[in-house]
Amino acid sequence: MSITVMDTSLSLQAEESGGQGSSLPLLVRDFERRLIVEALAASRGSQRRAAVALGVSPTTLSMKMKRLGLRGEPQSPSPERS
Repeated sequence: MSITVMDTSLSLQAEESGGQGSSLPLLVRDFERRLIVEALAASRGSQRRAAVALGVSPTTLSMKMKRLGLRGEPQSPSPERS
């Protein structure tokens, strides 16, 4: 199984960050969250398969999910703000 990220563009526009400047750590966290959510959706919630697709161990994925406040079931990415 492989994960293809369709939208890898990161915008640093102030309007997308609520008028605040975006910092690299926040952008990385948000991008990592999206990748994990997409991998979980593609693997139908299997953390083991999602970890393999992402190239990390299941333990690493579990720790990242806990840090990001993600649960084990697949989640849809947050809708884009207009």
